[in-house]
Amino acid sequence: MNQHSNLSAPKPSAPHGQAPSTELPNPKDQLETQLWLERHSNQLTQQINNQLLRLLSRDRSLQSGQKDMIAAELFHIVVNELRAALGNGVVAIALPWHDPDSRFDTTPSPSTTVFQVCHVAPLESRRHSQPANASWLQGLQARLSPGETLFLQDFQQGSSDWQTAWKIQTSRGLVGWLIVSPATLPDAPLLHQAWLDLIERVVQQCAIAISQIQLLQLDCPQCHKLENRIRELERINQLKSEFLASTSHEIRTPLNSMLGFVQLLHQNHSSDLTAHQDYLNTILSSGQYLLALVNDILDLSKVEADRLDLQRETVHVPDLCHNLMTLIAEKAHAKGLQLRIDLDSSVTTFVADPLRLKQMLLNLLSNAVKFTPSGTVGLRVNLVGVFLHFSVWDTGAGISKEQQAKLFRPYTHLNEVVGTHEGTGLGLAVSQKLAQLHGGRIEVHSELNHGSQFTLVLPLTPAVGDRQSPPETPTPEISRPTPPSIPSPRPTSNPSDATHRPTVPISPSSRTPPPTLGKPILVVEDNVSSARLILTYLAKLGYQVLWAKNPEEFWVCLKNTLPALILMDVGLPDVDGLTLIKQLRANPKYKSIPVVVQTAMVMAGDRETCLQAGAAAYLPKPVALDVLARLVANYSSPKTKS
Repeated sequence: MNQHSNLSAPKPSAPHGQAPSTELPNPKDQLETQLWLERHSNQLTQQINNQLLRLLSRDRSLQSGQKDMIAAELFHIVVNELRAALGNGVVAIALPWHDPDSRFDTTPSPSTTVFQVCHVAPLESRRHSQPANASWLQGLQARLSPGETLFLQDFQQGSSDWQTAWKIQTSRGLVGWLIVSPATLPDAPLLHQAWLDLIERVVQQCAIAISQIQLLQLDCPQCHKLENRIRELERINQLKSEFLASTSHEIRTPLNSMLGFVQLLHQNHSSDLTAHQDYLNTILSSGQYLLALVNDILDLSKVEADRLDLQRETVHVPDLCHNLMTLIAEKAHAKGLQLRIDLDSSVTTFVADPLRLKQMLLNLLSNAVKFTPSGTVGLRVNLVGVFLHFSVWDTGAGISKEQQAKLFRPYTHLNEVVGTHEGTGLGLAVSQKLAQLHGGRIEVHSELNHGSQFTLVLPLTPAVGDRQSPPETPTPEISRPTPPSIPSPRPTSNPSDATHRPTVPISPSSRTPPPTLGKPILVVEDNVSSARLILTYLAKLGYQVLWAKNPEEFWVCLKNTLPALILMDVGLPDVDGLTLIKQLRANPKYKSIPVVVQTAMVMAGDRETCLQAGAAAYLPKPVALDVLARLVANYSSPKTKS
């Protein structure tokens, strides 16, 4: 069985019971014997350690019977390796007789007298030649078969020149016997002693291994705590990776627009001030989006670290609510939404951090407008006991129970509802943390196809123990009557809206630059600013460009014309870009069209994922315009100057 060593052991020649030679060994024999001992000892130690590592790598909640199986494999290795090292005779392990399912669970008694042979090498030991000078040993060898029962007196016999049985003991007592019954003994005293040394080392290793197995089966509360902590750290590490990937995506998307339009301004030497102003508006709105993202991240980290202090003041509720509705009015009416407000006349003031209160309510109202394609968005304020309820409701698509469970996780988008990646995905998480910091909470009530209601519940009186006490006690007042709805204001140019709605809207007719010779380029991009950047740049280079902002428009464009090249974003609503590429490759009509992926997916392995999906090239955002130009020139038909 020993296949690891090229060093041949000195051959034993003296029959069992015959005294070994007394000749003095020469240095060469000493070295050879020592090398033999170290080699086989190391091999056995390594095998035992590998078996223990297998046990440690498994779930520590394994049942004792399962761990006994691993221990049995360990003993099997020991008897086979030791028998191969000695070269003759029989090697066996006998364990105290117990119920097999509790072999290592029960502390052996010092008075144990019955043992069971569990492991023997070689298995055909009954047919091996028996030593001629030890009749008692002949009887023992004949009984060294798996399952045979031995008694303590069987191990207490022996001869003057060989021990035969060695105790395997741990701190818990006797756990078994290692039986070594050679047919012949070495004729050299040096090798005879090396055999004994090897057996002693094996016995020690077995005792250590069994002790470790016994410890692993103990119900250790500290071990459970460590295991739970390890699992928690693994979960945190996964969340960190998701956080970095989401943050990278959210930062690169507005950066793509900002850097791209800056490059256009740098290259554009014309006096078209309108175009310049349009570019600057996009850059400004993208910068504001980045600032909001950074602020959300900082707010979330401050709240998590308990380092955000509230600046409590007396807040006039009607004024705050009307101001908030005015802020969202333009976006709401641009979508044809009605706005409604309903204020409890019994309360006009209470104490809170006005900046954080406005931040929470504006986030809820903006989400309601964003996720309501048609109908009404409303704000209702009423007093319920000692709590003030700010309820933001809408007639949108609603949210399923499964999605509601994920709402307040950082970087969770509701794109499954309406198919949009707009927003940082931090707003609700930050708002919930801020509400809790005020001593309140945010409640959600929603059904699919029946709209949603988010209620910010805040106490009228700040909770005891706040880091900043309220400057005054709020007193309910009678407020002036408020109108039930908000009239539509005249649209005004607001650079802050350019991230979601361009200052100069792109109509379907303006999506396609003046036609040029050759097949067009199809840009598939749901972000308006990113799409405008690519359309503007490629048009200036003389290409005919088509734009599809979602998968539905993408397939319509393909039915009307076959493009020379497709510039595909990955983060599309409803169906992602990688799925669209796979669908293209499966369609004989479109599979030859080259696709260049332009995406904010820049984590390790993202490039390979895009190429494996069937993309011809990978272009990370922010897009370098000169690289884009080279890729388009390589994969599209020749362009003509306009």
